[in-house]
Amino acid sequence: MQLDELLRLIAFANGGECGSRVAAELRIPISPQSLLRLIRRQGVGAIVGGRILGIDDWAFAKRKRYGALVVDLEEHRVVDLLPDRLAGTVSEWMQKHAEVEIVTRDRGDNFISGVTKGAPQARQVADRWHLHHNLGEMLKRLVEQHLSELHRLFRDHWRDRVNTKSGNANRSHSHFYKGESAAEREQRDNHERYRQRHEMVHALAHAGKSVREIAKTTGLARTTVQSILNMPTYTGVPQRGQCSSPIDRYSDFIAQNVAAGRINAVQLYKEIQKQGFTGVYSTVWRLVRCFARQLGQLASNVPVVHQPPPSTISLPSVFEVVQWLMEKQHTLTPEQTGFLQQWLGSMPAIRAGRDAALRFTEILTERKPEKLEAWVVEAAASSSSVIRGFAKGIKADYDAVLAALQLPWSNAQLEGQVNRLKVIKRVMYGRAKFDLLKIRVMTKI
Repeated sequence: MQLDELLRLIAFANGGECGSRVAAELRIPISPQSLLRLIRRQGVGAIVGGRILGIDDWAFAKRKRYGALVVDLEEHRVVDLLPDRLAGTVSEWMQKHAEVEIVTRDRGDNFISGVTKGAPQARQVADRWHLHHNLGEMLKRLVEQHLSELHRLFRDHWRDRVNTKSGNANRSHSHFYKGESAAEREQRDNHERYRQRHEMVHALAHAGKSVREIAKTTGLARTTVQSILNMPTYTGVPQRGQCSSPIDRYSDFIAQNVAAGRINAVQLYKEIQKQGFTGVYSTVWRLVRCFARQLGQLASNVPVVHQPPPSTISLPSVFEVVQWLMEKQHTLTPEQTGFLQQWLGSMPAIRAGRDAALRFTEILTERKPEKLEAWVVEAAASSSSVIRGFAKGIKADYDAVLAALQLPWSNAQLEGQVNRLKVIKRVMYGRAKFDLLKIRVMTKI
């Protein structure tokens, strides 16, 4: 291979700065600027269009400046890189390529207007992922309109569940409690691990094993084995150091109450607040759980069951509720199903939105173009302005949506090409000027 060809490959594969370092490792000293000049010297060549194209945007700077990427879906190659995504730029490019027959695009107005004006002969195909995304946005707006009522029903549902649950129920079975933190989970796992270790050492000792044999079997140091044998009962995770905490002043008070059978963390939290405690509720909860386990009132792997104060109730986010609405019934947990049924029963608008979304999803995923028109007519007559607005958008772009159900083409391939462009842009160390970036993206190495 000639030196020029080798340097060209290094330049296109690695860019200027990185390519210069790679070349230096090959004992070919060359500056980053020289490698960039090799890239520019090649240029992009003639712009060759295609019969089936996809167009999508990409970001120079996210939310500030965007360009457009045109890809030949049959040849799996980048056809051109446009400096912006304006309708005029797209239209002007399309007018120069009369051979275009099919164009896939998202549902942005710029691309719709540009392709319609510049390539009226081409059949437009709406991207199916974007249709599904727009459906999720419709449900999001619908949920946001009823968010206060959602939270009220949620609190009522949670209160009913707490009142009907038995006092020894395991809170980990409920989706609606605030999840266990990573620190709490690690503490629980350590507690179980040390307890099992204590049982194993004592079991081997009862079987007649010596300290040396136990150490060899368990992998522990002999001093550790001896210290475990000196403890007839398990007393918890060994403490490797102590630091002061606001709860220390009240630990004796809490220990006495737990020993007397009072393990309601909320009540104890309120009592020590009156005594001057300024810490958070979770600190009291953890201490109550620790004392209760040590006294054998709880199994070592079962957390303290309590009714947390309202501030600790984890209300579902709008995103979570939208996910529940778009999921099929059999994929939801019993808690989610119960809450959702209660909510849908009291809010007809949400029930109508969910029914419309599920039917549209079925049309989209199972490719049933014959059902699209009936769905649009029904949705356009809905009592919800949000559903009617979504149906209006589908009707305005009806031919492209219908083509998405009838044809196999979509913008999926463009997402990969945009990702490749981002990688190239980031490894250029700030030297991704448009002309240079365009040459690298359009050249296959």
